[in-house]
Amino acid sequence: MLGEIGDIDLSRFATAAELFDELRRSRAEAVVVHDGTVTIDDHGLAALVDALRAPMAATASPVPLPGAGSAAVLETALDTELPPAPSLPTACPRLAVISVDAVASIGLSTPGPGTDGRVGFASLCDALTSGGWRHVAAPGAVLDWDPSEVSGDVWPDGVAAEVSGPANDGLETHRLWARTRLRPMSVLIDGACVTDSIHNGSQAVVLNVAQALRRVRPDAEVGLAVPKEHVASTARVLAGTGVTVTERGRLDRRFDVVYRPYQLLDPGEVDWLVAAGERLVVAQLDMIAFSNPTYHVPAHFHAVRNLQRWTMRHADGVTFISDFGRATAIGECPDLDPRRLFVVSCGADPTPPPGASPAPTVEGLVGGRFIACVSATFRHKNRQHAIGVFGELYRRGAYDGRLVVAGPEPYYGRSTEVDDEAIAALDPATRERIVRLGQVDEGTKWWLLRSADLVLYPSIIEGFGLIPFEAASVGTPSLSHRGSAIAEVLDPAATVVGWDRVGWADAAAAILDDPNERERVLTGVRNAAERLTWDRSAELAWEAFESTIARPRSSFVVEEGGIRSRTGRRPERLATGVSAIHFGNRVLGYLERRFGS
Repeated sequence: MLGEIGDIDLSRFATAAELFDELRRSRAEAVVVHDGTVTIDDHGLAALVDALRAPMAATASPVPLPGAGSAAVLETALDTELPPAPSLPTACPRLAVISVDAVASIGLSTPGPGTDGRVGFASLCDALTSGGWRHVAAPGAVLDWDPSEVSGDVWPDGVAAEVSGPANDGLETHRLWARTRLRPMSVLIDGACVTDSIHNGSQAVVLNVAQALRRVRPDAEVGLAVPKEHVASTARVLAGTGVTVTERGRLDRRFDVVYRPYQLLDPGEVDWLVAAGERLVVAQLDMIAFSNPTYHVPAHFHAVRNLQRWTMRHADGVTFISDFGRATAIGECPDLDPRRLFVVSCGADPTPPPGASPAPTVEGLVGGRFIACVSATFRHKNRQHAIGVFGELYRRGAYDGRLVVAGPEPYYGRSTEVDDEAIAALDPATRERIVRLGQVDEGTKWWLLRSADLVLYPSIIEGFGLIPFEAASVGTPSLSHRGSAIAEVLDPAATVVGWDRVGWADAAAAILDDPNERERVLTGVRNAAERLTWDRSAELAWEAFESTIARPRSSFVVEEGGIRSRTGRRPERLATGVSAIHFGNRVLGYLERRFGS
């Protein structure tokens, strides 16, 4: 705290001359200037005085926040990530702390006769600005006022509004933070992937995230924006959850945060995401498609990499479903700011659909006992390893059932030929026991997981890995490779180290033959699932949102004075000649720095 704090009630001074005389007589280090209608307690005064310590601060004012009410003080512990006291175009005419030392540095010329006290105070603020002093906002103190409405001669028309607007990221960050302390945060989830058909993985994530966010914070506003044609059906699915379903193409306001909980693949969606919220948080999930060129045609590969890299750099926050995914992203894009990267795990507590049944032809194809391998035919899913392990089990007589392999076949990065080769290497009797179903519907998938004796999931790399948790939820044990994110999220009891097929077959045989081992594996997966619920995921997401709104936006902006910059609120750019001169000056400055004058 500063030493003695003086007090000046503007309502007691009819003219600016009287106000200036009072300032000249003050022996305090700082003076509280107010209009007598604003209440302020010790907390608010401490915040104002503390802000006055900012470099070259002449005055400190509450953060300007429309709708904050008449109370000046916002009782909240400030986030340590918030920016320091940001600049204001002028001091708040209703409540400010002014440095007597700053006033003394510029001298106090006598205002014209009859000048109103408030007008005189505004002119004093202009003089302080001209002298190189700053007016700053006080973190932790909020008041309903607008800097652009304060009269003054230093700032031309519209410039004060620009300084207190998006160009001043520090001030905008404090405003956003203060708004979300005065009322619950509002979050809009991008549900562009939502359709009326059977939910795919992205759709399931969107719906689960929306409901969990609302469950964890029942007072928060959680919206889900979906395509127009799917609004009614999605609203029926989410009826009674408290999630508001809106049309994605229509936005009548900006939310505090817009959250895209799955990866961005269409550059055309960027503009909507940026416009939908004050802060943009996107999910990268994993870096598998970013790192593997075989999953794309060459042109598409580079387009996807560029889009994902651009998105991670310019989003205000990026979430990953595992620390493995986060660490991989930093390795691929080392310029990312780690403070904007968050681990928000998937929910590993799936809700199996009741009475799931297979497609009419599937049960006949399977016929009896079987081990399942459920995954897409991406190479990293390593289905050929599951085929080899099954072959070893059947060769040694440890299992007399079938192997059922099911999952969609993508356009690129398929393992079909490798799988064919793995099957062809087996003896005819073993080959006859392998059933490949291709893509199956949700009912068939859950029937396979429920009916299998064991699920093999030998994926080489995973951003998370849900299949073992889904299998355990219907009472089926699984075996996965202990690596990538699997080693992070899954209990060791359900994993195997390395790729030795004999070792895998030994582990599988133990589960198939010993009920105690089977139960040990299931218990391990279920214990992990208890830690990785959708509600826990929502808690981590809220923490990420809180941290994101406490930091300035990460979006690219055109700096003031740049060639593409605009003046005030005028829509046109700077004149061609002015831009050319500015560019020439920048080039000369660079040449002088590079080669010397």
